[in-house]
Amino acid sequence: MDWIEQLKPPRLERALDRLGLTEPDRAELRARWMTAIDDNARLAELAALYERYFIQGDPPEDCDPIDAALLALLQVPVLERAYQELKIEETVLDATLADVGRWMAKERRVAHRFGLTEFGWVMHGLTLELVQLGSLHFMPAPGTLPAHAFQGPEGAVLLAEGGQRYREDGWGALAEGLPEAPVFTTVYEEHDRYVVGHLLDRWGRCSPRPIALHTGRYTRLYRPGDLVCEVHIPEGTDLSPQAVRRSFELALTYDRAPFIGRTQVFTCHSWMLSPQLEQLVPGSRLAAFSRLWHRVALERAGSAQFWERVFDFTPVTRQQAPRDTQLRRALLDYPGAVLDSGGLLFSSDFSAGQ
Repeated sequence: MDWIEQLKPPRLERALDRLGLTEPDRAELRARWMTAIDDNARLAELAALYERYFIQGDPPEDCDPIDAALLALLQVPVLERAYQELKIEETVLDATLADVGRWMAKERRVAHRFGLTEFGWVMHGLTLELVQLGSLHFMPAPGTLPAHAFQGPEGAVLLAEGGQRYREDGWGALAEGLPEAPVFTTVYEEHDRYVVGHLLDRWGRCSPRPIALHTGRYTRLYRPGDLVCEVHIPEGTDLSPQAVRRSFELALTYDRAPFIGRTQVFTCHSWMLSPQLEQLVPGSRLAAFSRLWHRVALERAGSAQFWERVFDFTPVTRQQAPRDTQLRRALLDYPGAVLDSGGLLFSSDFSAGQ
């Protein structure tokens, strides 16, 4: 593709709009691209990087943040054409590409520099692996959460995958910040008329004693390895119950790239599913979002992501940390461990009016 022709003004300004850039990132990216246009060596370098990351599919973790920002810009006209051919709405394209601007704004806010460090993550949206529908990101992938889910007469029932290690209080055996406790290993067995496994409660905690489910009364919803739709939460997005429900409704009826068929199962792994949120900020949108999911306590659950997101990736001690939001104050004052969590959500949860 002739990027010079595709990214001349005013097309350049439209591409910058799609990336959701704020000043001064917009001005600097524009200036760097206009400089590159007059530098054949620089254009050749960018073309080689584009070939490496977008065509050959090499992992982009070592990509220079400034190069990454320019490569994201080069991909805009490519995606515009792909979205047109696939008949995907421009609103979906704009919402998905705006993640570039969010991460670049964070780069400037946290590291005080221009660039795109999170290129590896942003690539999912730049290559049609991920789309934003409403408030949330959706990305088809094999399910990795270590649980089995069944639809029963009274709703979804979750059993832990076999071979998982849990504490006797139900939390993961290697969860951070918890006192020592006895540990057990789960079993999971499938038989002709029943399955045996350890029940996960609404918090995701695992029961130390296995139970049996008679398969005649239960329909399978999920097993590890099934194709699911991963859910990711963009920074600063609307997490009101109405917006969240609308996002899932859009995903349930969305049948274009990158989805294969209709989505039935959603998964998520995030600090925003932490069981402790209902104690930290009861009645909040965060707590309501967490409560929406069928949670799965993880063997190595931790709090690092929680602290990074709440304090904007800035290393802080409890004494130095700002107390300028309700969540920050609650986290600093909370006496126990806060743990990230996995979660499952099913189309039946919405058809049942939940």
